[in-house]
Amino acid sequence: MIKITNKNRKIAVAIIISVTFTVLMGLFLFRPNNAEILVPGNIAMTVDGLNVSVGFYNYFYSASTSPEILLELEKQYEDFDQNIPLDEQIYDAKTGETWSEYTRKTVEEQITSLIKAYNEGIKAGVFVFDEQQKNIDTIIKALESEAKELSIGTSDYTGYTYGDYVGVKTVRKILEMSYIAQNYYEYFVVNNTLSQEDYKKFFENNKTKLISVEYFCCEFTVDEKSLDEAENAVELLIPELSSSNFEKILKKSFSEFSLSFFKGRNNLLYFEGSEKMKNWLFDDCRKAGDKIVIADEEEKRLYVVLVLKEPKDELKVSCSAREIAMRVSDFGDWDSLEKTANEIEAKIKEADNKEFAFAVYADIYMNNIKSDKYSGGLVTNLENGDGEAEKWLFDSDRKREDFVRLKTENGYYLIMYVERKPSWQFYADEEIKSSEFKKIMKNSKLQKRYAFKFTEGYS
Repeated sequence: MIKITNKNRKIAVAIIISVTFTVLMGLFLFRPNNAEILVPGNIAMTVDGLNVSVGFYNYFYSASTSPEILLELEKQYEDFDQNIPLDEQIYDAKTGETWSEYTRKTVEEQITSLIKAYNEGIKAGVFVFDEQQKNIDTIIKALESEAKELSIGTSDYTGYTYGDYVGVKTVRKILEMSYIAQNYYEYFVVNNTLSQEDYKKFFENNKTKLISVEYFCCEFTVDEKSLDEAENAVELLIPELSSSNFEKILKKSFSEFSLSFFKGRNNLLYFEGSEKMKNWLFDDCRKAGDKIVIADEEEKRLYVVLVLKEPKDELKVSCSAREIAMRVSDFGDWDSLEKTANEIEAKIKEADNKEFAFAVYADIYMNNIKSDKYSGGLVTNLENGDGEAEKWLFDSDRKREDFVRLKTENGYYLIMYVERKPSWQFYADEEIKSSEFKKIMKNSKLQKRYAFKFTEGYS
């Protein structure tokens, strides 16, 4: 039996303090926490000097391995099975890379791009617009309400919903960063201009492909047995089709199919889709009024095409503008629409960079925008015409950042003049600016942290 002396007591207290400190440090260093304090154990990686929490990483990993995504991958990849662990399935047979490795790499790229764009946006003074902040607050309030219904904390609810250690602060931070990154893209496009040397080089490299054609196209998928039958049925309709009845006749004749219509202009340089259709559209002898049905046996798809304007060189001067289409049906009534349109106009007029502000509001309010691609409402290669918008755009006194609100039977149409120049230069803008932006996004440093082996969502 050890005799407890004063000296023993001092040693015992020192040992207890030491052990307690060690345990606390272990918790501090090696466990993520819902309070989301960025202690070493809660840092999954550092990108461009910004610490990324475990929850931040898991948010993206969980999104990339959600049941919906796995189901979609199973549809697209014949060898993929959503019920088999990702690390047991090969993504690339040549390298032996597994789906787990590929997913981790993809998630790191997503996070890196977001943080890079966010950091560049902060440097440029880009911020979250009030309307975007309201959207964030609405999302957070919805999460809090859902958590309350389940009688659990909001951070616990977000952890269950988005991945381990994803607290409500993480969700808010990701939303705020995403808006700034999105806004920075618009800022980059608006504020970067090409030199004459850039245009000259682009033209020399692409002059044989700078051809465009305007056309109507209807496409739909049919099963293999019905392909020939549907093709023959369209052939019988071809003589009747015109620009005025194209959609009406096809919808009526093929009501049992899901038809997809496209009316617009396409460029040989960027044409995507059926190779047969591309070859037919850009044939030297093609002229307005030509029409054809094209069957793609491999994809089991039919394309019905009507040429509106024959192929021509992109040398003619055309116009670019930014637009915001606001439908009264999306605002409930004209008074609500009027109030919002007035607020947008006032804020654009007050902005130092009016085109940038217009571009962001276009992303916020345009109803036909894709969620994964923001365009700032930019439209290019506009030609003069009889419409009210065209007449306004092509007025000889028009100057950059002029904008107007036009009223239609469906709502309001805000349009901002950008510039007039040879049509092919708009394609140069798109390609070169997009390439430059991608380079900036890749130019970032990622450092993984191993103080804690972070959870990889729900794979």
